[in-house]
Order: sequence, then structure tokens, then C-alpha cells
Amino acid sequence: MEKSKEFSCEDSDSDSYDDFFPCLGNESGVNMEDVKSSRMDIESLVKAEVSDRHTDAFLVNIAKELKLFDDSTENETKPLVLELPVDIDVKQQRNVVLQPPGVPFFTKRHHHLYTEDTLIWPFQKTPQILADLKPPKIKKYICEDWFMRGFPSQKTVILLIRYLFHTMCCTMDSQVRHSAYSTICYLLTIKELQINMIQDYYLAFDNLGADLSKLKKDVSNFTSPVIPSTGTCLNGSDKRIPLKVLKETISLILQLQVLLLTKKKYESKDADNLICMYLAIGLDPRMIDVGMDNHIANCVANTLSLYTSDESFYQYVQSLAKNIIEYGKFDHLNVSHICSMYLSYTATHYGRALRSAVAIIQAQISLQREELNIFDVVDVQDVAQLVEEQLQIFYDEEDGCVLHSVMKLMDFCITDEPLSAARKKELKKIVELINPIASTKRDKVDDVNITVFRFFAHLVIKKWRGKMGAMGRQQTLDELHVSSTKNGDVLN
Repeated sequence: MEKSKEFSCEDSDSDSYDDFFPCLGNESGVNMEDVKSSRMDIESLVKAEVSDRHTDAFLVNIAKELKLFDDSTENETKPLVLELPVDIDVKQQRNVVLQPPGVPFFTKRHHHLYTEDTLIWPFQKTPQILADLKPPKIKKYICEDWFMRGFPSQKTVILLIRYLFHTMCCTMDSQVRHSAYSTICYLLTIKELQINMIQDYYLAFDNLGADLSKLKKDVSNFTSPVIPSTGTCLNGSDKRIPLKVLKETISLILQLQVLLLTKKKYESKDADNLICMYLAIGLDPRMIDVGMDNHIANCVANTLSLYTSDESFYQYVQSLAKNIIEYGKFDHLNVSHICSMYLSYTATHYGRALRSAVAIIQAQISLQREELNIFDVVDVQDVAQLVEEQLQIFYDEEDGCVLHSVMKLMDFCITDEPLSAARKKELKKIVELINPIASTKRDKVDDVNITVFRFFAHLVIKKWRGKMGAMGRQQTLDELHVSSTKNGDVLN
């Protein structure tokens, strides 16, 4: 028998290595196709490893090159500062004004009247099962909707609603807040209750830190059976209520207000005060641009329905418009925000009338009219007269923000309804007076508001020209009879 041939790596070449290496196949029975497949797998791994090494080396080189452009020191990073051009005075720089300054409303100490723990359970002296409930049990039953049940006495339901309302307004527990709100809505829906929550409404906002003196409202004489007497008042807290809690609480109060208004739980004499309260909430800087606009506009629209007739509405509209302007600090941005966000979405005749009454007053103030005219019904002719009288002020005004607000306010004064031929003529006069102003104003580097005004003015003028070309409203039979009688013709 021949002696087996010894194999050494030093004596063999690559082919002999492939033939005898067990993993790659040899004469002992391994298929050559498996040998080729295994060889390709190994080559792929080798290539991948080499590629990774090249990539790492490439990234290292890039990092070294980037360091050449990094002039910051090891311990200190220089902030990026944009230097202003030398020829522009910093004092003359202006920014685009995107929102009104507002009027702070929630400025007092909050929870100074009551807290969730100091509220009075109004059934302590009753022989009913309600008298035995303790605060932990009450809170548990509110969350479990246990109070959504029938009660024999209407007085019991009214007391329970007041307690749940103030619990909703002062608790920091979101579950308790929403459960109390749901229970109140349920009780108000299934029961025909004679309840007026106006005093509770003011007390709740006073407890949330609202400065009601700005609305000329004194709540010191207001009482509620669930709120401790003034002799046991708390010191309150100077810490601001978290915005999330405040927003959630106010939104639930406003939604509840809509339900109370639709069920006519308020009187027409309450309308003015309620509307001023809603607008005060909306103008608070913390409430602007936090999604409260629809709630406030909805409350305003439903509150205007408290006026039972045109006579009762127009009796108060002038004083209401003046109060709104006064609360807005006569600021064109504040008043423009009120008209555009809180009065424009009230799809009622009274809402549009109130919006135009407010807008025409502020437009006169912004255009520096010496004698203010207060209107209950604003006509296109009134706007045309204002523009014609104050045209020079319009030309001389350099603040694009003021001009932009005036254009918005004047547009609010123009009715959305089809215009008669006489009103179209007045609107055409307004367009002819304002169009040269919008065209002659030039853009400025230091005042972007001029550009905003020019763009907005052209849009409004285009809209007005469209109204001038629209078909006017047809006369009713009564109006036709009156006009014919004036001309000496009588309809048979």
C-alpha cells in the first residue's frame, strides 16, 4: 500500500489548497458546485469588509477636512449673529404684527373664593340620603355619573347643578371636571328648570382670577348656596393656573353657556354683560390663538338671540359698541380681532349689525376723526363720507399696520347682502378714493406692513368691484308701493 502523501501549506499552491481543504471540497466526495458557491461567499465577505474599511477611511478624511472650517474654540462655541447693515437704523426696524396686544383679564389671585375642598354640600340639613354623603364619596359619585338620576324635587336638582358647576370650575382633576359637565348637561336636558346661572357665572370667573372690575362688575354682593361666605374667604394663590387647565375649564363653561342660552335661561337684560364677558375672555393674551375663538363666537351668536325684537336690540347696540371699543383700549388691532374672530362668524342679522357698529367707531378713531358718530345701523354712505372727509389722513398715514386695520374695519361695514343702485354708487366712490392710496404706497425695507396693506387693499377693492357688478336686491311689494306713492303713482 502506498504511503499517503503528506500535505503542507508551504509546499502547495492555491489549486492544490482548493483540492485538499475539507471546507472547499476534495476527493473525499464534496461536490465542486458547492466548492464554487462557498468560494463566492467568502469572496463576498472579503469585499464587504474591504468596502467598509474604505468607507471608514473616507469618513475620517471628511471629518478632518471639516475641522479646517470650524473656527470655534474647544471650550466656547460662538453664537450665530446676523449683523444689520450699517445704513439702516435699528430703531426704525419693524416686524409684521400678527396678533393683537390684547387686554389682560385673568390677573387676580385665583381660588380666593372657594376650592374643591371648601365648597358647601347643599344637602347637609336634608333627611334624604344625599345628606350623608362625604366629599370623597361625592367625588366618586360624580365620576361614576351617579347623579344622573331622577330627583323628586326641582329645587334639589337646581342645588345639585350649582354644586356641580362650581366643582367643574375649580377642580384640577380632569375626570371630575368632565364628569360634572356631562351630569349638568344631562340634568338640564331632561328637566325643564327655572334657573338663572348669571351670578354663579360671574363668581366662577372671579374665582379663576378674572378682574371683573374691568367690566365694571362688582360681585361682592353675589351669593351662592354652595360657596362659603365672604368671612371665610381664602387667600388664594399667586401661581398662574396651568394654561391647559384654564383653557379646558373655560371651554366647558362656554359650552355650558350655549346650552343655557338655547334653553332661554337668561334674560335680555343680561345680554350686554354676557357679550362683554365673552370678548374680555377672548382678548386675554393667554386666550388668543389657543382655539377658543369658535366657542366665544358661538356664545356671542346665541346671546344675541336673547333680544326678543329689533326694537330691544337697537336700543342697546350703540352703548354695547362703545363698551366694546372702550374695553379694547381703542386699539385698532384689538377691535379688528374682535370683529374678525368673534363677530364675523355670527350668521345673524344682529351679529352683522353689531360688527359694523363696532367697526365704524374704531375706523373713525384710527382715521383721527374729531367728532365720533355712533350708528345703530351703518350704511355704505356712512363709510363713503368717512373716507371722503379723512382722505388726507389716509394719504399721510405711514403705519401700514393701521392702514391694514382700517381696510378690514371698513370692509366689515359693507353688508354682504346685494346692494341697491344708490349703495353701489357710494361703494364706487369709496373704491375710486382708496385705490390711488393703495397704488401710491411704496414697499419699505423697514416696514413690511405696507406691503401687507397694499396686498389686502387690492383684494378688498376687487371684492367691492364684484359687488358693484352683482345684481341688486329686488324691491318688495311694500317698498314698491311706498316708492310709487312718493312719485305720485298709486298701484291699483
